[in-house]
Amino acid sequence: MNNNKSKEFLKRAEGLIPALSQTFSKAPYSYVNGVYPTYLKNGSGSHVFDVDNNEYVDYVLGLGPIILGYCYRSVDDAIHKQIDNGISFSMPHYLEVDLSEKISKIIPGADMVRFTKTGSDAGTAAIRAAR
Repeated sequence: MNNNKSKEFLKRAEGLIPALSQTFSKAPYSYVNGVYPTYLKNGSGSHVFDVDNNEYVDYVLGLGPIILGYCYRSVDDAIHKQIDNGISFSMPHYLEVDLSEKISKIIPGADMVRFTKTGSDAGTAAIRAAR
C-alpha cells in the first residue's frame, strides 16, 4: 500500500494544525496507526479514497450523519441546485421554515426546531433546553 502523500500531508500538518485535524474526532490518535487513512481525497457510497488513492470502507461515514453514503445522486443534485441559488445568507432562508415544519410533523413532541452547525452547539443547546 502506497502512503507517500499521506506521510507528506502528516509532516506538513505537524506544528501547523493541533491534533493534525480541524476536528478532534478525526485526529489520528482516534484510530489505529498505520491502518486508517490519514487524509481523504474523495468518496463514493460507503468507500473513501485517501490522497494516495488507497480505497477504504468508511465505517465512520462522516462522523455519523452520512447514512446514504457519499455522492448520493439526489442529495448531491439538491446541494448543487441550492449552491446555484446562494448559500450562507445573512438573513434566514425560507427553507428553514419549510424544513422546520416537516420536522415538527414527523417527530412527536418537536414543537419547535433549532438548527446548529456543530455537535458542540447541539450539546450546548440541549443542556440549555434541559435547564
